[in-house]
Amino acid sequence: MKKLHTSVALAALAAIFLAAPAVAADVEAPIPEALNWTAFHIGIGGGGNFAFVQEDANAFVNDNFDGDTEEAFGEHKADLGDAGWMGTIEAGFDYQIDSVVIGILANYDFGKTSMKNKSNTVVLDTNNINNTIFDSNATFETKWEIGDSWAIGARLGFLAMDNALIYVLGGYTEAKVKSELTLSDDDGEFKFHTSDSSWEDGWFVGGGIEALLTQNISLKAEYRFNDYGSVDRSDSETNFVANANSSFGTGKQDGDVTVHSVRAVLSYRFGLF
Repeated sequence: MKKLHTSVALAALAAIFLAAPAVAADVEAPIPEALNWTAFHIGIGGGGNFAFVQEDANAFVNDNFDGDTEEAFGEHKADLGDAGWMGTIEAGFDYQIDSVVIGILANYDFGKTSMKNKSNTVVLDTNNINNTIFDSNATFETKWEIGDSWAIGARLGFLAMDNALIYVLGGYTEAKVKSELTLSDDDGEFKFHTSDSSWEDGWFVGGGIEALLTQNISLKAEYRFNDYGSVDRSDSETNFVANANSSFGTGKQDGDVTVHSVRAVLSYRFGLF
């Protein structure tokens, strides 16, 4: 009887081992779902702006105190530049075709980059045109500020891996550009000042790399070059000097404005697909 029980146990064990491969063949391992770049996305991020202005500016002041005429002139021709921090919010839509991704996007950047230029000049007493003499020192100062901006554009990318996109982009942009100009004498007798601020339009190009951390979360690093063209401003004012019989001031401030930006953006991706 003991031998019979042993034979039955061995036969059952052999049947289990023989059946195991057949059962395993019927149970297939799940195939990971392929990552899909087709989606709407919203994101938030930050980075730095590197703004440059090729400046050509000048100012002239003429005033008259009881027949005593004074004149001052200031001029700047210089390349200005500085860096500043910025934050950004953006939204867009991507569509994947095989290993190519095309998309549209829009963003608004918060922040400002400021720069200034200051030089010394002189005030001349020109009451006698044949005997122009030095009267006092003066200061000529110009300032530029590149503020908030927004952009809308398109991008084209190639999937280096299922979860990594290398892309280029370009489009239209506008930035808030403020300029100031001041010509004043060091004795405090006159101060001619102008200021102007407006939204200036331009274009941008750039590129970057974006990675899908999950199907719904992505992180990208991006560079852009923004060109806002030539910003040309001029202004004049009369009778602005106190106690003067007459006074006249005029200023002209032109600048070619460009901005280089680098940013990192974390996005949430969602879609109807």
